Amino acid sequence: YHPGDGTLVFAQDHVAAAGLHKNHTVEAAVRGNGARWDFGIPRESFRWCQQVPIYARAIVLAADKLLVAGRPDCSVEDAVTAMDGGAAGALFIFSASSGELLHQQELPASPMADGMIVAGGRVYISTDNNQLLCLDGTAD
Repeated sequence: YHPGDGTLVFAQDHVAAAGLHKNHTVEAAVRGNGARWDFGIPRESFRWCQQVPIYARAIVLAADKLLVAGRPDCSVEDAVTAMDGGAAGALFIFSASSGELLHQQELPASPMADGMIVAGGRVYISTDNNQLLCLDGTAD
């Protein structure tokens, strides 16, 4: 992770990723920009990619949507405050097939690491300030 770069969210064909499968799935979300890409995965193999201005802490693939939640991307010094529950968060929802940004929503606090699930048409997010958010998709 490189502070200030945000998170690169991408989808990649499994053949390009590992040479194992022919089906297309969302492969991963990777922190850092292309200039500092250090995983040896060529961007030409991506079906789509989007840069989001957050440090991704929770990622869920639900049906045809990829949900990415995190805290604001910031300097190392500000990250201490953010991790102590002193920063708002954000949720981004992408089309898993095209990468189109479908929805973006501010959250009252940063999500816990891996603290997001989707069940019954709702998104549940556990936050750093000890709240459990329930988003149902019917209102902003």
